[in-house]
Amino acid sequence: YKLKKYSKVVTDDLSMTPLDINNKNTFALVQKKSVYLFRLNDLIQIVETDLGQAPSFFADPQRPKNPFNNEELSNATLYNIYFKMKDSMRVISTIFHFYFLSHFNNEEFVITNEAFLREYAIKKYVFTTPALCLYPSVIEMLSANPFTKKLTIHKEFPKDLLVDIFRPFLFYYYISNYYIKTTSKY
Repeated sequence: YKLKKYSKVVTDDLSMTPLDINNKNTFALVQKKSVYLFRLNDLIQIVETDLGQAPSFFADPQRPKNPFNNEELSNATLYNIYFKMKDSMRVISTIFHFYFLSHFNNEEFVITNEAFLREYAIKKYVFTTPALCLYPSVIEMLSANPFTKKLTIHKEFPKDLLVDIFRPFLFYYYISNYYIKTTSKY
C-alpha cells in the first residue's frame, strides 16, 4: 500500500542506472512518506561503511543512514535488508551478519566483535589507501625489521609498485602493532 501511495523520490541507483522495483536485487526503502529505491549491493556498501568506522583503528560504528535524507535506518528496515539479502541468495556480509546477531545494538556490537572490527579496519585501510599515503609506512616497516633494515631502495624505484608489493606484509605489520594483545590472531 505504501509503495503505491507514496511518491518515489529516488528511482536510480548510485551510478544513475534506473531501477526496477520488481527486481530481486532492488530494495524499496520507505521513510517520511517517500520511497527510495536502492540496488542491494549499494545498500550493503552503505551499511558496511557506516559499521566499519574506526578512527585510528578504534571501532566506532555509526548507525546506518539513508544517504539521500540522512535519516537513520530503523531496526525494522535493517531486518528487512538482512532478510532481503538472504532471499536474494547473496553472500551475507560478515560485518552486517555480526550486527544482525547483536540485534542492531551498537554497544553490544562493539563489545562482542571488537577484535573483528579492528582487523576489518586495518584491512580496509591497508588495501584501499592510495600507495602514496602508505609509502612512508612501508619504509618505516622495512626499517623496523632487523632483516630488512639494511635494504636500500633506490629513490627512482616506483613508489606505487613498492607499496603494492608490500601491502600484504604491511597488513601483518599493522596487525602485530595495533591488534588487540590478548587475542589469538595477535
